[in-house]
Amino acid sequence: MFQSYEWDYHETIVNRNRGVRNFPGGMVDRAEELGIELLPTFLTFTYPAGTIVREAYDRIKKELLDTIAATEGADAICLGLHGAG
Repeated sequence: MFQSYEWDYHETIVNRNRGVRNFPGGMVDRAEELGIELLPTFLTFTYPAGTIVREAYDRIKKELLDTIAATEGADAICLGLHGAG
C-alpha cells in the first residue's frame, strides 16, 4: 500500500515536496528558509487504512534505520509521524 502512494529516497523527497502544503513540504521549505542543509533519507506515506501489518512495519523501520545510519554528519533528525505512526 505504501509503495503505491509514496516511497521516496534522498533528493526525490525534497524535489517532490518543496512548495507543497504537506508536512514534508513544510519541513523542506522552513529548513531552506533558515539555511539548514538537508540530508534527506527516506519518506513513505499512504492514506489511513487501519492497522499496519507487521511486515510493513518491519520494512519501514529497517528502511528508516538503514538510511539514517548511512547518513554522516547529521546534527538532528526530523520525523513527521502522524496518528498511529
